[in-house]
Amino acid sequence: MQRTFETKKNLQPLDEVRKKTEVFLTAYYSHLERGGAPVSVGSVPPVWAPPHPKPGWIDEGMFKR
Repeated sequence: MQRTFETKKNLQPLDEVRKKTEVFLTAYYSHLERGGAPVSVGSVPPVWAPPHPKPGWIDEGMFKR
């Protein structure tokens, strides 16, 4: 990630990054939505996102102009 920001070049194709993220999110989905039951990668809804561990921790207003 650091090298990507410094060189402004993707060191991995976006598809590879997406697949790695999908594997990571599948574990969260299994734990949070299915009670730890096995879930196949690719079955997680594309719009699903894990809940923030500390809601309201960062004031999102500071990102708006």
